[in-house]
Amino acid sequence: MLLLLLSMADQDESEKIEYIYRNFHKDMLYLARSRLRAAGDGNYAVNCEDVVQNAFVKITKYIHAIDFSRSEWKIKTYVMSIVSNEVSNFLRDMKQMEDIDRYADELSDESFLEALHIRQRYDEVVRAIEQLDEKYRLVLLYRFERGMEVAEIAALFGVLEMTVYTRIRRGKTLLLQLLDKMGGTSI
Repeated sequence: MLLLLLSMADQDESEKIEYIYRNFHKDMLYLARSRLRAAGDGNYAVNCEDVVQNAFVKITKYIHAIDFSRSEWKIKTYVMSIVSNEVSNFLRDMKQMEDIDRYADELSDESFLEALHIRQRYDEVVRAIEQLDEKYRLVLLYRFERGMEVAEIAALFGVLEMTVYTRIRRGKTLLLQLLDKMGGTSI
C-alpha cells in the first residue's frame, strides 16, 4: 500500500508520507485495533489494517495541508484524529449493514425504504462535511459526531473558544450551502 501511495505523490509529498509511516504507523494500528476491539468487532485484527489504509489514503489526499513545521505531537494528533475518524466511519458503516440486514426482514417495505432514505441523507451530509475546509470540517466532526464541548475542541486545536464558535457557525452555513448545491437535501 505504501508503495502505491508513494508512486502517486511527488518527491516532497513522498517524503512526508514516509515520515508519517515511519513515525506513526504502529500507533495508528494500535489505535485502530484498540477502538475496534472495544467496539466489539470480532474481526478487529484484520479490520484495523483496512482502517489504517483508509486513513493513509485520506492523509495522502490532504498531505499538502499538513504543516510539518509544527511539533511532532501536533502532527501525530492530526494523524491520529484521521485514524479515529476512519474507525468511526468503519463502525458506522458496519452498523448500517448490520441494521439493514436485521431490519430487512422485520420492517414493512414502507418503513424499510424510509430507513434507507434517512441513512442516505446522513451519508450525503457526511460527504458534504468531508468537502469543507479542514478547519470547519474537523470542528464540526468533533462537535457533532464526537459530542465534544467547545472548550475541549479549543484546547485540542490551541485556539480560543470564540474561534471554535465562529468556525462552527461558519461551518454550518457552508455545509447548508453545499447541501443545497448537491441537490437540496434539507435537514
